[in-house]
Amino acid sequence: MYTMRSTLKRGREVWDRINMPATEFQKRVEIIREEMNKKDVDILLLYGTSPDHYANPTYVSNCMIKMPAGLLVAIPQNDEMVYFFEGGSREIPAVKTTIWFEQARPAADMSVECVKYLKEKNLIPSTIGVVGFRELMPYYQSRFLFESLSQCKIVDFGPFLRDMKAIKSERERDQMRRSARILNLAFGHIINNPPRQTNERAIEAILDKTMRLEGAEDCRVLIARPQEEKWAFRPAEDMPVLPSSTIIIYLAVEFERYWSECIRTFVAESGRLVPPDLQNVQASYERVLHAIKAGKTVSQFYRDTMADIQKSDVDCIPTYGLGQGIGLSLQEHPVLAESETIQLKEGMCFTLRLAMRDHGKGAIMIGNTVILSANGLEVLTG
Repeated sequence: MYTMRSTLKRGREVWDRINMPATEFQKRVEIIREEMNKKDVDILLLYGTSPDHYANPTYVSNCMIKMPAGLLVAIPQNDEMVYFFEGGSREIPAVKTTIWFEQARPAADMSVECVKYLKEKNLIPSTIGVVGFRELMPYYQSRFLFESLSQCKIVDFGPFLRDMKAIKSERERDQMRRSARILNLAFGHIINNPPRQTNERAIEAILDKTMRLEGAEDCRVLIARPQEEKWAFRPAEDMPVLPSSTIIIYLAVEFERYWSECIRTFVAESGRLVPPDLQNVQASYERVLHAIKAGKTVSQFYRDTMADIQKSDVDCIPTYGLGQGIGLSLQEHPVLAESETIQLKEGMCFTLRLAMRDHGKGAIMIGNTVILSANGLEVLTG
């Protein structure tokens, strides 16, 4: 779930080469180049922008972005990789601390700099693979770029990269375990160390501080008050959390580029946030966890899950869905929906959430980040 955030990503900014060594990215690039060779693609261009949409170039370079700006990685078939970023040349030393190859170029206009580079390499005309341009690049830049490449054959590499990112390596899964650990600590802190004033902003402040002290690069907090008539997740406001009122908290954290998310329901009692009795909802949620297995299609999992929920005595709220993939971005492929025909595979990571209506509390919601592994489903935020 996307929400309001500060323009500047103000968290930790490092590359831990033990957690994620350069060889991890080199293996990915080797696989991508093999696919490029099969499709006779001379160069692949991957574009990203903003702290929400950096996944494509980051997947092959480890680059990170601190504020909304364009970034692009070029993977030639037989030449050095190049990282382009919107900014000045004085930023090059900082940029090079988080990428594993040498070439980094600043750009005032990403499309102009990209065309200039392609001409330098005599790649106009050629066969060019692209990812993320039509969806993310500003229209005037995208129009200039594709008009300049009118002599080239353009190949959409998005589906291949999307499917590749969906299967997480063991190192990627470890990164997600680390980000999930921060969420567990944050929720534990708010339960054991409640704010002096029980209001939404105070709760948000404690959660934000806890996550950032644990090394978060970015974090998101959303609040829902299900006893309100038309409730929905929203940013925290300067509103008190009154005794006996129900509050649902959505947390997401990015640690070394990888995200995890978690949703918990609380009831305010004597200035504290107390988890309510979740016996019925937890039983339904456990059945959802057991239903997600490698080999099933997503649509089959969705139908089986919804049929099982309908047989139970709980009243499901479908508004926020069952979840989706998660990793280098909060919303990855696949979405857990009936229309999705992709097969579930080992190594996939998901957010798995369930919301139920409750007579007294309005609604109860549970959400976790999970990994589909050879040993079954691993719940990271349980």
